[in-house]
Amino acid sequence: RIKKLYMDQENILWIGTGSFFSWQEDSGGLNRFDAKSNSFRRYFSSKNNSGVEDSHITAISEDNEGRLFVGTSNSKLYLYDKGKDIFTHLSYGSKKYPFAPMGDGFAAIKPIVNGIHQDNEGYLWISTFSGGLNRFDLSDNSLQKYPTPTNKQKYLASKNILCLYEDRQGMIWVSAWKHGVYKIIPSKNLFNQIAQHEKLSRLLSMEETRVFHEDSFGNYWIGTNNNIIRYDKKNDSAEIYNKYFNSGVSLVDVIYE
Repeated sequence: RIKKLYMDQENILWIGTGSFFSWQEDSGGLNRFDAKSNSFRRYFSSKNNSGVEDSHITAISEDNEGRLFVGTSNSKLYLYDKGKDIFTHLSYGSKKYPFAPMGDGFAAIKPIVNGIHQDNEGYLWISTFSGGLNRFDLSDNSLQKYPTPTNKQKYLASKNILCLYEDRQGMIWVSAWKHGVYKIIPSKNLFNQIAQHEKLSRLLSMEETRVFHEDSFGNYWIGTNNNIIRYDKKNDSAEIYNKYFNSGVSLVDVIYE
């Protein structure tokens, strides 16, 4: 099952795969395809000395310096060494690099790292299921967590984050399990639920939003547990695309242009 697709700055396509449940062993792990050389490599557990010890890949992204980070369903964050072609596990509590946070509740042992992104302000955001939304300042590697017991009402109402995305306007979209979708303005540290977009809010009210994508025309494509939705922000109109799939749609994890 393909969980993530990411094209890096050198036009290398990274493909993250995983089983439906993280405890299932049969999974394809992390894969790398170089179209120029028509070469393919699979980074699967530690058997090939790649450094990746988890075969369930749930997040892939580069920072502004071209450093590639990979997140997994077992609360692990890896940094890629291009020269050695290996990954290094970034340990929890590191004072030098970002790390995957601990979670709570039923997924306390293995929170899922499902989003990694450096925004226009330079902050590195890491979203997790059960570990909340985490913002690292890479200049001093300080950490701001959302939510905390004192900021739950002001910011996010849940630590169970499903996806993370920044659009071309610099707005960050975050989906929280059973608590809807939030739109974040990083420069103002402002969190808003999307109730102002009445049509979109109504469509997503009964859905688990799993992926966002802004296409080249400025439309938003949203994948959920049941639907693929195209939202036209200029006209505040939304359309469900299930009718184009004979077998229906379920658990959409990837939208790629």
